[in-house]
Amino acid sequence: MKKLVLSAVAVLASSFAYGQNMAVYKAEEQFNEEKFVEAEKTIIPALTNPKTKKLDYAYNLAGKIESRLLQKEIEKAARNEPLDTTLFINCLNRAVEFFTKSYEIEKAPDAKGKVKSKLEFHAENKKMIGQMMTYYAYAGQFENQRGNREGAYKAFVQYIEMPKNPVYTKAQADSIYKADANTYNKIGYYAAMLAYEMKDYDGVLKTVDFAIADPVARNDGYMMKLASHLAKKDTASWVKTSREAVAAIDNNPVYCNNLLFYYNSKKLNDEAKAMADELVQKAPNNKMAYYARGCVSMNTFKKYAEARQDFDKAIELDENFVEAIYNKGVSFVNELISLNLNTDTKSKDYQKTLEKARGYYSQAKPLFEKVQMLVPNKKELWAENLRSIYFNLDMKEKAKEMEDIIANK
Repeated sequence: MKKLVLSAVAVLASSFAYGQNMAVYKAEEQFNEEKFVEAEKTIIPALTNPKTKKLDYAYNLAGKIESRLLQKEIEKAARNEPLDTTLFINCLNRAVEFFTKSYEIEKAPDAKGKVKSKLEFHAENKKMIGQMMTYYAYAGQFENQRGNREGAYKAFVQYIEMPKNPVYTKAQADSIYKADANTYNKIGYYAAMLAYEMKDYDGVLKTVDFAIADPVARNDGYMMKLASHLAKKDTASWVKTSREAVAAIDNNPVYCNNLLFYYNSKKLNDEAKAMADELVQKAPNNKMAYYARGCVSMNTFKKYAEARQDFDKAIELDENFVEAIYNKGVSFVNELISLNLNTDTKSKDYQKTLEKARGYYSQAKPLFEKVQMLVPNKKELWAENLRSIYFNLDMKEKAKEMEDIIANK
């Protein structure tokens, strides 16, 4: 009698467990019959039902259902047919969520701290999540095409963060980022641009370093990053990023000039010198490093000869480096002014003064003439300087030519 009772209890328990998982089994049947919409409606309530057993299996099945719904939209896109972008993104998000959940449940230790010896869905979950990665890049493009910048940004960020999914180890994630660095950098650039357009400066800072890692987008990346620091009133980060930009980009003097202006306006003379020395040390083949140090020597410490040495080094690295050529010319003019020579025409030393002044003007002349040749449209850099130089060198016709240019601005 006792055995009979026990058998009855076992049957009841088995039936009860079967009843708990009926929805999952029904969803599997619908999935096999390719009734994916019906299968989705059946499986999703079961995932949050506390009576559902074998959740690792249930979530894996749910992920496969979503991936098949997603596949239909992908096929439309491949045929250049209109697709349901919202459905595409929702199915993608749910598929990734369900495969991840299945993976986590299967790997979770039991009450005794043991993990299942047989991981039935481990490899499949990981494989499917790997296949989903690229779809987030598509999702970002689809959202951007329909004018949803916020949705596009979110999708691009999801693409960037996919290697951090729990199915991957840190080493595996690093390997993925390294292998597809060019793509991640481009997607990061797109995301940063979208955030910048929306004035979402935290969003910019979240992704802009990917743009900076791309040589093509680096300049834009630094521009957006610096503007975001300023918008957030984070001066310390702005200074740090400016210094990085000067060292990293050797064809845009804006970073250097803005940084030098900051140090000068704050009267941080020692900090400016330390910054310039550090740049030269870290980037000895970067013309901007020497240009920065030359500007500090000339403008902050009035050491004109030292400044010219650095400007010469910068020009050696780029013979058409306008800013260095211009500032070398300025250094001769500024040094002459600093001498405070006696300009009294009745003085017995006036002729010597005149000859000394002409020496400085003669050295400055070819520099400003080259600036004129390189940037003829930027009259503010050479016209007035050449007018003064020609006048003091008694080159009346050339001086008049400059006066006419200035008058016709």
